[in-house]
Amino acid sequence: MSQYFYYEGNTQKGPVDFQELIKNITPETDIWTEGMEKWTKAKNVPEVFEALNLNMTNTQSEIIPPQPNNYNNSNYSREKNYQVPPDFQTLLVWAVISNFLCCNITGIVGIIMTLRSEIEWAKGNYEQSRKKYKDAKTWIIVGAVLGLLAMITYVVVVGFFKKFMKIKQLIIIILGLAALIIMVLILKFYYNNNPENSKVMPKCIFYTATGYKCPGCGGQRALHYLLKGEIKKSFLQNPLLYLMTGYVFLLIILKIKFIEEKFPKLSKQITGIYACSFLLITIIAFWILRNVFDF
Repeated sequence: MSQYFYYEGNTQKGPVDFQELIKNITPETDIWTEGMEKWTKAKNVPEVFEALNLNMTNTQSEIIPPQPNNYNNSNYSREKNYQVPPDFQTLLVWAVISNFLCCNITGIVGIIMTLRSEIEWAKGNYEQSRKKYKDAKTWIIVGAVLGLLAMITYVVVVGFFKKFMKIKQLIIIILGLAALIIMVLILKFYYNNNPENSKVMPKCIFYTATGYKCPGCGGQRALHYLLKGEIKKSFLQNPLLYLMTGYVFLLIILKIKFIEEKFPKLSKQITGIYACSFLLITIIAFWILRNVFDF
């Protein structure tokens, strides 16, 4: 139900519900509730004035309050020109900055929690919104600190390996070896075992720790259904998996010497800043949207 605030002399009272309000005010009492721009005399609020008249004549008619608005904030002023309640202060800008400057998991969680906080606020669930707001703030700060540490570590490690080989070649070699090992060791295992029913399959650490899905969640199920020939069911488990698989496959093909010589421009574009930026933005957008809209 709507919560009302009123003044008794110079003392602010509330919050109280509609019926309690009527018992403690007169037509000249200043009152406020959500939806009012400023404090107003009770006699100038139609539903309140009508209820006061009914109460004064001692009728037994039921007092029906206006449509409920779940509001539980007492942060406002009696000044006639003050707008209440204060607007929701979003952390989305800081969450985005934390994520794109640091590129870490905590930044993504910060964005998700900020959006969830705004959604709860819009629904009128203010206490839940404030809780998620505090959680988002914590994740953003932690993300910024970890991001700075990650960047320092990256500079040190890249500087070391650059003495022996080009960083791009190093990445290609690592990805190639990892892909080969994974294909040899686990394809048959995933063909024979459904991750939905298996207790042996590894669980997502990110989901277990936060309750939110990471970009890779559903990847194991997608692989299982793909190996079984159930393409549509596989795609629905994780659409991003198909995009990333296609990109890696194209990357490998273009690194074959004669193909790279035939399409040198395409080979550079596929690993260029625009292609990588597009992939990064796509992954982050998918990550956020799948948690906000729960798919």
